[in-house]
Amino acid sequence: MDAHFPWFILLAPLFSAVLIQLFLRKSRGTAAGISVLTVALTFIAALFVFAGHNGTSEIPWLDFRPAFYVPIGVTVDELSKLMLLVVTGVGTLVHIYSLVYMEEG
Repeated sequence: MDAHFPWFILLAPLFSAVLIQLFLRKSRGTAAGISVLTVALTFIAALFVFAGHNGTSEIPWLDFRPAFYVPIGVTVDELSKLMLLVVTGVGTLVHIYSLVYMEEG
């Protein structure tokens, strides 16, 4: 499986929140739609990770080679795959429920 899925799961909600706060505070419907879409996409990515990704994916954070090298990594094992499904699945359901519950109409 693709090693970018864990990074997508980690960073997509952050980018979505920044986008909503900076540009979409006045447009409630669009902001809610982007929020639900992002969480649903992270759940789909978690399904792909659960299906096949194992191991560590890392990127350099501080790189002063050869003297000093500090990477940032994401390790995916069996427990973290299960927790990804639980957290993103429940988060998706909560977002969908709150979107329907808070609907003006």
